[in-house]
Amino acid sequence: MSWQLCCLGLAPLPAVLLASLFLHPAVRRPPILPLPVCPGSGRWELRRENLTVRPSEAEAHERRLSADSLRRVSQALEQWGVAVVEGALPAADAAALRGELLLETKRGNGSMRPQTFVLESDRREHILLNPFSEVNVTRALVQLGVQCGEGVGGFLAQLVPCGSSLTELAAIVVRRGAEEQDYHPDTARRVDDARSFTAFVALQKTTSDMGPLWVRPRSHVCWGEEALRLPLPVGAMVLMDSRLWHRGGEHAAGGARAVFYLSWAEPPATPSQQLPGGTTFALRPELWGRMRVPLPPWSPAGREEGRSICGLCETSGPLDSVVPLRTWGMADFLAV
Repeated sequence: MSWQLCCLGLAPLPAVLLASLFLHPAVRRPPILPLPVCPGSGRWELRRENLTVRPSEAEAHERRLSADSLRRVSQALEQWGVAVVEGALPAADAAALRGELLLETKRGNGSMRPQTFVLESDRREHILLNPFSEVNVTRALVQLGVQCGEGVGGFLAQLVPCGSSLTELAAIVVRRGAEEQDYHPDTARRVDDARSFTAFVALQKTTSDMGPLWVRPRSHVCWGEEALRLPLPVGAMVLMDSRLWHRGGEHAAGGARAVFYLSWAEPPATPSQQLPGGTTFALRPELWGRMRVPLPPWSPAGREEGRSICGLCETSGPLDSVVPLRTWGMADFLAV
């Protein structure tokens, strides 16, 4: 809990108060589950193609996956803990957001906290984003399908359950010389926690020598499969169960690798259900409690408009959950 308070810029709580919070029934958490060995591990020759969906021209034009594509994404996430959807973000929008992020790193303003959120943070710059004040961020979220706006559509509208909340919204800019990270999951394996997923979007063509994402398939439920490296075309999206073991690779090429990412927690199924433990929750503090999907539209004047019915967040999505009891907020964040 203390690291959350530090991230918020709050003074550490007295030891007695911290102890009482950890012992309180509402805060006490079940133990982390051990990771068993995968039955029959190594029997499958898993290739990138087994995890990848390449939308047809019609799907790309309509910004909507077919029933077969949805089934393949859902099956890959359930079985392997990871799926790749190409063409999730149009190349022009990816380039615009990438340019803004590179400019942001040159400015070096207070939204970057590399030591807080990123393993092996040397030459990895981290930027927290705001969907209600940054035009290119808003445009990307609209194109992905989690924020209302002009040009309604986006593949995530079919995948993110209604009432889910974004728990991370950020970007990482990785530069030449960055070392590979250790393998790690973003959330712990606990029985009763809400499910959490992450979408990583490549903002440029990412080759094997630019340190792309490495994943250990099936490691969200068991251990034993060989690691898989995921070079990506521009605009491709990696969907990942947040329990999956993964790492960023070594960046040995020229040019920066920029990744836009968002995580969401499915709606709480019971009043006592908690957010998954272990994650950094890379989200601006002022956004907690305001990130329920679909996000409301935002105008360039900086005015949040009322939530509208915009065709997003389909209840028939393959990862659909129950009607939400509440929106994940700051109290849930502090209880992790």
